[in-house]
Amino acid sequence: MKILQMQVLLFSGLLYVYADNSTLSHSKDDSQPMNTVKLDTVVTTANKYTEEVFEVNASVSVANEEKLQRQEVHNTQDLSKVFAGLNLSTNGSSAFPTATLRGLSSPDFYSTTLNLYVDGVPQSPNFLIQALGDVSQVELLRGPQGTLYGENSQSGLLHITTKNPMNKPYAHISVLGSKLYEDMNLYAGGEVSKDKLWLKGNLRYIHDNGFIKSPSSNHLNTADSLIAGITLIGKAGENLLATISYNYYFSQSHKDFYLSKTQYENGYKLSSDSVVDNMGYDSSSHYNPNATSLGSPTAIYNKNPFSKAQAHNAAFKLDYYMENSTFSSITAYQLSTNLSNTYPVVRLKSGSNNGYFYDNMQVIEEIRLNTEYHNGAKSVFGAYYKYLITDNGMRGFENVQQTFGFREEWQAKESVNTLALFADGNLPLGEHFDIGLGVRYQYYTAKMDSDVPPMANLPAIHNDKSWHSFNPRISLGFQAGESTRLYISATQSTKAGGFVKFPYALQDTIPYNPEQIYSAEMGSHTKLLHSRLHINSALYYMYIKDRQSYVGTGIYQSLKNIGDAYSTGLDLEISYQGESFSSFLGLNIGVARYFKGGNNKGTIIIAGNPQPQDYDVSGLDLKFSPLVSIVGGFDWTIARFNHHAFFLGGNMRLNSSYYFDDLYHSVDFKQKAYFVLDLNVSYQYKDWTLKLFSQNITNTRYATYARNLGMGENYYIPANPLNIGLGLSYTY
Repeated sequence: MKILQMQVLLFSGLLYVYADNSTLSHSKDDSQPMNTVKLDTVVTTANKYTEEVFEVNASVSVANEEKLQRQEVHNTQDLSKVFAGLNLSTNGSSAFPTATLRGLSSPDFYSTTLNLYVDGVPQSPNFLIQALGDVSQVELLRGPQGTLYGENSQSGLLHITTKNPMNKPYAHISVLGSKLYEDMNLYAGGEVSKDKLWLKGNLRYIHDNGFIKSPSSNHLNTADSLIAGITLIGKAGENLLATISYNYYFSQSHKDFYLSKTQYENGYKLSSDSVVDNMGYDSSSHYNPNATSLGSPTAIYNKNPFSKAQAHNAAFKLDYYMENSTFSSITAYQLSTNLSNTYPVVRLKSGSNNGYFYDNMQVIEEIRLNTEYHNGAKSVFGAYYKYLITDNGMRGFENVQQTFGFREEWQAKESVNTLALFADGNLPLGEHFDIGLGVRYQYYTAKMDSDVPPMANLPAIHNDKSWHSFNPRISLGFQAGESTRLYISATQSTKAGGFVKFPYALQDTIPYNPEQIYSAEMGSHTKLLHSRLHINSALYYMYIKDRQSYVGTGIYQSLKNIGDAYSTGLDLEISYQGESFSSFLGLNIGVARYFKGGNNKGTIIIAGNPQPQDYDVSGLDLKFSPLVSIVGGFDWTIARFNHHAFFLGGNMRLNSSYYFDDLYHSVDFKQKAYFVLDLNVSYQYKDWTLKLFSQNITNTRYATYARNLGMGENYYIPANPLNIGLGLSYTY
């Protein structure tokens, strides 16, 4: 029986297509394995319909399983290897993930502008960076999302689809060893009861060896991560499909290692074992207000930074298939916890439970009706509810109140309720034109409770606020012959307001307001050379009103609406797939900047400082927004005979310069332009593959983050240097 493929949660305002072989969704082509689909029939689930990417009125990029494996994509951060303009980074700690796309990012690490979905289930906001398991494909939707997906994203959306045991039985095992990390990946799936029950599971373990070493110890910036999952799919009757899944993630990392400017510029080398202790302790560990070693360019600023994280994700989905419609319901529960101390110059008391903690718990329910009509029209109607609690604070820090002005023990909890109603549709207008219309209504309420706020002079905070938003979308497509499609679209989206999770200023006792984003896009899809060559392009413009950003100095910053900004540019993607050679090139050229003048400047008082702190972001570039971002890769089958094959592949990334902060635009907070090159060669015999690979073969030195605590020293987290490794895999 052919069944209509449906994904779990709705994507947004842009209609394009990709074959979803998720275990939580099933398409009319579910009997066919994903890796047999030719380039010109690649489809997307972005609009909840199974259509060719070529037919969509949106900018979309897709990386399948083979592409991800050949480009050595092991986690979501590695997706910048295949998607131009995408930056997934940690703002000083894995506790604070930040995603940037088309120059747009969020200062609130718990409310990202780019959301992550796995098999249609939205992930917790602090779980944006994670290891990848049995991935079948990854889709990147550029531009605002919200009329097709329950979760509302403003810059774009990443959707990861895992392997589907309903297609055919499969199994994979790979073991990899390299200078920087070891990686073991297992996954398998298949039919348990004929045409009734299917089961799949996955397990992946990655150990990072680190590359920063003190003179008398082992490597300091190591990490371990584990991801495991199990999914059961059952067919209850002729038209009802039920899916239940559980996934677990664990990580213990020391990778958020800060270097002084001298150490960073000296090739990541530490020349001293001495540890900076600016918390008022002398060499005998006695408190002395006059003791300080801050400013030493050679000392270690935190010899054992740590971040311990784990997450539990459970989901239950029902799909009921009718003649032309599918009714879907999904219930998801997610719990993630983190305990860390990555601050460069703070000291913890002994105790395994001490550090900066943040816990997220969310419950999601979505129902949706998808319909395809005989005249080619399509519609989606849905409702979405999410309850999210973010609980964070500090335990067991010493003397930070005397040094920094905030308490050693504090806690703040925000609870959020989101209710959304959405609808979207696409209607053919004759033979060559079609129009898409969408709308989203959202009710959002946030409540902050903090009996003991971080800053010593702040009173208890108990406040709540609600907002309503109404977001429309429209697109127009034109089929200009068999090889070219043109489209234009316009979307309005809203980034929700809320409360600062770690309130430092009096300003933080009241909520910041929603951010409004008005987007316009004009693009094209072209396929040539019998569909072997695909060219996708998009010109975009975003007007960002009441942008949310941090202002202040050092650690004394407050999140507020500081003015208006814009982002405009070009996305271009070219891919070629031949019998023995395939390649891709992605390009983003864009400017993301605050407008000059207006209300992009002001004054704020933090920590009771009698001297108001002025800020002015007029004309400044938005953080993590290079003018030019280029990615590219190739795979060449050098020789093939009998059951033997030899391959050569490579990947390159180039970014022009950009700043690490919206406000600080000094030379020390500017990442210079850099170029990274990866090369690999592999041998395949039947189902076995042996691969020799190198990453960052030019040993390019660059940072993933920089900060200043306002005490005379700049700190940098370096990116991975040169890596060489060997991997062996078996695929059934």
